[in-house]
Amino acid sequence: MADMWQRLTHPDFLVYLEVSYSNTLSRRNLNWTLAEYQEQLFRLRHAREHANLIVKTDFLTVTEVVTFVLADLQKREFVIPSDISN
Repeated sequence: MADMWQRLTHPDFLVYLEVSYSNTLSRRNLNWTLAEYQEQLFRLRHAREHANLIVKTDFLTVTEVVTFVLADLQKREFVIPSDISN
């Protein structure tokens, strides 16, 4: 189901984190094939198409991703809970 993300939740803001196949292998020690990765991208295409923000994470640390997303949310004047922004 392409729209499974909408069936599970209705986000006010959807962030899509993009990562290359090679980085999935090194970051999570995944044991999957390129075909399986491509299938996952296919399954996530609907979410990507509807994302408010797409972040290419290949060359970013977790902290850099969080900082980037929070900065984008602030630019859009989204209210960010204090326990997240600290």
